[in-house]
Amino acid sequence: MIEPCKSLETGQNFTLSSKAYDFHLHLRAGYIVPMQDAKALGIMNSAELQTHPVEFHINAAANVTHYYAAGRYLNDDGVVLNTTGK
Repeated sequence: MIEPCKSLETGQNFTLSSKAYDFHLHLRAGYIVPMQDAKALGIMNSAELQTHPVEFHINAAANVTHYYAAGRYLNDDGVVLNTTGK
């Protein structure tokens, strides 16, 4: 049985399987992860995702006094090509 979640301390190594159909998500504590399930929504491109809400999953880190997380969300509309960075 594969563990659904594994927490490691800084500097620890862990070997994961590498079959073609396996995928692993590595999350660093203290960050916010935006998520949309395009398959469940029946979405085929990023422009269609604009009409659906984005979930923000919080992977909080902790110290002695409080929990904290931070993140920066950049939304790509899937339509406008902006090469100038404006």
